[in-house]
Amino acid sequence: MHKIEFGYQDGQRVRLSILAEKHYESIVKPKRANTVTPSKALDKIDNPNDHERQLIKEIKDNLRDLILCPPKNLTKVIKEWGDVSDKAKYSHGFSEKITKALRYDSFRTGRRGYEFFQSLGLKACPYCNAQFIIGLSKSKKAHAHFDHIYPKSKYPYLSISFFNLIPCCGNCNQLKSNEDHSHSKLFLSPYNDSLSDRFSFRPKLSAIMKYTIGEEIHAETMVEIKENEIGDQQIVDVHKKQFYLDDLYNTHSDIVREIYLRTLMFNQSRIIELEELFVGDDKIFKTIEELKSVVHGNYLGQSQINMRPLAKLTQDLVEQFNQLRE
Repeated sequence: MHKIEFGYQDGQRVRLSILAEKHYESIVKPKRANTVTPSKALDKIDNPNDHERQLIKEIKDNLRDLILCPPKNLTKVIKEWGDVSDKAKYSHGFSEKITKALRYDSFRTGRRGYEFFQSLGLKACPYCNAQFIIGLSKSKKAHAHFDHIYPKSKYPYLSISFFNLIPCCGNCNQLKSNEDHSHSKLFLSPYNDSLSDRFSFRPKLSAIMKYTIGEEIHAETMVEIKENEIGDQQIVDVHKKQFYLDDLYNTHSDIVREIYLRTLMFNQSRIIELEELFVGDDKIFKTIEELKSVVHGNYLGQSQINMRPLAKLTQDLVEQFNQLRE
């Protein structure tokens, strides 16, 4: 939802290009000596036809460029390399063979996948910002779902490309599935753009007041998603439809109510009182921002949206509720 602009290595912020290089090295130079590399696995694909043989050669010759391809160049690669689900050129199941040879499945479920999403510093889904991305496998090992912005069923040569892999929640991964946005500029890659800059959550005060005093609101909308600029409407609508954002966020009526009540309880004068008591070099909070985050139960900095679910909702509603009270 908020643009992924950097990652972390050894506790320090680093450029995404550095993480991409590390990702590439982990693929072509696996730690285990008996691990089959992608190039060797590609060579073992049985009975390729002429088109398949040519694609295998191109992947091997350009593997580094494919894995490190910048996000804005991915559609250019797709135009040049084409759709591998094209039955006129490729046999049934060939796309899956390429994905397997590039060892995507072992990446997703293994150590490398875990290190990938950990290095990005993400905790909330970058598509919906409503759920955590971290899950547990049967072996109780933490892992994330990965969406391919450009689906691996059509473009398996991008199945392990750093900037085609989006750690996300299981719900968004399922909803997005094999949807192909390669021919549209309306679907935003979190590596390219911030959807959160293009819309705001707007409270429907009549519904919130009814809910706050205990009246039934039935199916009444509590919050609405509205584009910030006229030119953003189509982009926002595509994401709302893809991830059912309207329905998703109106299941959180209790949280909307809590945000509203907190802004009533902790008005500006009360915040000043708390700041005098608890903010300082030798006190509980070092900054007023830390105090406000605890008061409102979420991060309030725009750059922190991807660090906790519902941060975008909290930020927008806190700002608007405070403005209404001024």
